[in-house]
Amino acid sequence: MHLVLNYIKKISVILAIICAYDQAHANDRLCTQNLCQEQNELDKKKLVTLTEQTNFVSNAPRSILDMTHHLWQKRMQLCKTKQCLAQQITQRTQELNEFATLNQALTQHFIKYQHGKVAKQQVYLQLHQLEQNKLKIDGYGYSNQQQQHFLAYSQNTDLAQITNNEDGCTYAMTLSKGLLNIQSGEKKCRLFAGNYRRYD
Repeated sequence: MHLVLNYIKKISVILAIICAYDQAHANDRLCTQNLCQEQNELDKKKLVTLTEQTNFVSNAPRSILDMTHHLWQKRMQLCKTKQCLAQQITQRTQELNEFATLNQALTQHFIKYQHGKVAKQQVYLQLHQLEQNKLKIDGYGYSNQQQQHFLAYSQNTDLAQITNNEDGCTYAMTLSKGLLNIQSGEKKCRLFAGNYRRYD
């Protein structure tokens, strides 16, 4: 319950940022303050409900729910337009839906790190064990407030050559003791390349 109350407080702060932005740019906005407040209340209710449901039904580690929420807050605070804010709310809703609907028991969660800290270009990956010799690698990377999707399948536990179905990038992955290393020789594929730490 304490965790849910903390999320509600954090969501309220984020939505206050949205309203503050609207009030500071009154000439630019397309809606009145009342409409903005109504929309924020609706968004807040949806996010609070979804967060509560996710915390109740998901068997994902609490540490990954907390960390992805913290990273989402940072992205929200960087937004300078209403479109960006709405996009971030949609992206967080998508993340929470995945946590709530996927069986997380056979899933490992990874966050990209650089120099001992979470990377500035946030990347989150999941490795799902679908069958004994089949893996699904799924995740999101954020660059300049834009979300990029990673989706790949491996027919065995050999991660030497993995192709992202979303953009055709090829990677070599090494998994060892809670650390994941991803390498690619292609310049366009740098967002997902790097070192990751497992959260469990």
